[in-house]
Amino acid sequence: MRFSPHWRSGTLLCPLILLTFVGVQAALPALPTYSQTQTPAIRVAFVDRGNIWLLGPDGSKRRLTADGHDSAPLWISGGRALLFQRQAGGRIDIMRWQPGTAGTPASIRRLRSGLWSPDGTAVAFVRAVPHTQSAATVWVAQNGRAVRITSVQRGFRWLPAAWSPDGSRLALSRFSTPLATSSASVWVTVGPVQAAHLRRLFMPDMSPGHPGWPDIVFWSPDGRFLTVVVGPNMGCESCRADGRPYDAVPLAGGSPIPLGTALGPDEAVSWAPDGSYLVLSSGPSGRQTYVEKRLVRVTPLTGTRRALVSAGHWSDVEPAVSPNGTQIAFARGRSETSDTRLTPPDLIASRRIYTMDADGTHLHQLTKAAGWTDEAPVWSPDGRWMLFVRWRRHQSGRPAEAALWAVQPDSIGARRLTGLDLPAHFLNGFGYYGAFGWKSLFAVAPGS
Repeated sequence: MRFSPHWRSGTLLCPLILLTFVGVQAALPALPTYSQTQTPAIRVAFVDRGNIWLLGPDGSKRRLTADGHDSAPLWISGGRALLFQRQAGGRIDIMRWQPGTAGTPASIRRLRSGLWSPDGTAVAFVRAVPHTQSAATVWVAQNGRAVRITSVQRGFRWLPAAWSPDGSRLALSRFSTPLATSSASVWVTVGPVQAAHLRRLFMPDMSPGHPGWPDIVFWSPDGRFLTVVVGPNMGCESCRADGRPYDAVPLAGGSPIPLGTALGPDEAVSWAPDGSYLVLSSGPSGRQTYVEKRLVRVTPLTGTRRALVSAGHWSDVEPAVSPNGTQIAFARGRSETSDTRLTPPDLIASRRIYTMDADGTHLHQLTKAAGWTDEAPVWSPDGRWMLFVRWRRHQSGRPAEAALWAVQPDSIGARRLTGLDLPAHFLNGFGYYGAFGWKSLFAVAPGS
């Protein structure tokens, strides 16, 4: 069975190198207006020519690595350290960059493979059970001590799924073996992780009467729900490519709340920081991000669903809820419909950044640059700036290129911050049916 690792949104599928970090932002006042002369006071780790760079609050840039095979930066410890992936000799290593302090130089070191906690103090990893064909257990290493936290159960494989935002709890999955048409369940730790007992949660079905696997698992920012993306109980990538059902599983107990069907988390879902609602980019089945994707707001406590905008001939993807929960940014492009003559690359290239209030009112187009495409919106931690990727494909002798930009929510002061690598599957602006993975190329430090 083969699964695709998902570094940023939290997943249990590959025991090699998987991380989860859902940052919890404090409620902030209404977003103010700033002058064009201001620069975002943020730190951003980004990938350029296969190396990790750091963009400082003053706009300065510093190269952190020179390996040429580094990607997927991810801040931990509240922005005091940075993890990234290094591909070396056919394997992927987890590396940690630690900034220097007075009398101590900055350092980069390789870490144990596994699922690292958001504070960087613990890692969950898998060990095969000796003298069995497929059984596996989960261990947690912390403070120089490794402890097995799942029992040895012949015929079952345990995998770590996702750490809670505060790093105090761990979600796990258990698969029966052999994996072909096996059953699966979701569990969480109760009590200190290295001495915890496990509690089983209700596992959502793939569809009524058809059990599934927890393909992707990540926590809500407030720690009250697990977001579980359910796939068929078989190793079938094509079966998953056209979208999978999302459910919110209450940690307090109770039945899963269906959220809708969507594509990968980077294109599909964003939680409000207080966990009161989430926004899902959903739509007809199909792996194309440019076909009739609609933004839906879901209240997990009640399961109430509400369409946020009347999209017409548009496709809305990559929602991003603001740090104070009052606004939603997203990328909007033309949708493939029966009356359009645009090619898929043209539909994708039509994307611009929009914002609206959390109830769907006051829709506002934030960017519009002729010849360029804007997407992958990310809020600065203080909510004063919107970061996004601006790119163009190779056309008429112009080279394909991409850069990280920032704009204020009132459309004043858009500015280029730095160049970015093009994703490996950019495919001259087509990507994977309109998905590019831009957010694996940059990360904004929390508390910037």
